[in-house]
Amino acid sequence: MKHFEAPILDWNYATQHDWCCEHSLSQSPIDIETDTLETMMDTGKIQLTYSRTVDAIFDTGSAIQGIATGTANINNRFFNLQQFHFHTHSEHKVDGKTCDAELHFVHEAQNGRLAVLGVFLVEGRHNETLQNLLDAINTNKSIHNVYLYDLLPRISDYYHYLGSLTTPPLTENVEWYVFKETVEISHKQLQILRNYHANNCRHTQPLNGRKVLFKSFNKKS
Repeated sequence: MKHFEAPILDWNYATQHDWCCEHSLSQSPIDIETDTLETMMDTGKIQLTYSRTVDAIFDTGSAIQGIATGTANINNRFFNLQQFHFHTHSEHKVDGKTCDAELHFVHEAQNGRLAVLGVFLVEGRHNETLQNLLDAINTNKSIHNVYLYDLLPRISDYYHYLGSLTTPPLTENVEWYVFKETVEISHKQLQILRNYHANNCRHTQPLNGRKVLFKSFNKKS
C-alpha cells in the first residue's frame, strides 16, 4: 500500500496577495465573461480514461486531494492524471458569479505541459461517488470501484484559456478547460468540504488581454 503524506506548506490563503510576482500576466483563476468569448475552431474533443481505483484521498493542509491514475486525450494530445482536489467556493467565476465549489483534475503531459479540467459543483442531489471519497479522507486506504466520471458533467461544453496553477508556485502556461455544466452534490457533502477548508480559493486574476475560447458540442449552436 502506498503511503501519502501532506506537504508542509509555507503559504496560506490569508496572504495570497503576496503570492505572485508583479511580472506574472497569465494567472488563474479568472472571471469568465460570456459576452467576450471566441468560438474554438479546433475539434476540441476531450476523452478521459480514468482508473476505477483512487490510491488515497487526504487533507493537504490547503485542500482535500485525491491520487488516481488515468489519461486525458485533449485534441489528440495525451496527459496523465496527477491528482484531483476541491475548492470551496469556486475559484473561477462566470459573469461575476461563483459556484458552491470547484473540482480540479490536474494532468501533465510527457513534455511537462499541464492541463487542468475544472468542474463547478453546486448544492443539489447526493453524489454517491463523492461520498465514497469523503468517507475515506485521511484513512490512507485505497478506494476501489470509484467512478470518477460521476464527478464530471454529462455535457462536455467548456471554456478554455491559458493560465496558471492557482496555488504556489503559480506555474504559468497551464491549459485550462472549465466545464460549463455543473455537477450536483448534497448540502451535507458541501458542508463536509467546507468543514475541512472554507474559502480555500484564490481571488480572480486580471485577464491581461488573453482570449477565452468556448467549445460547444451542440450541433445546433
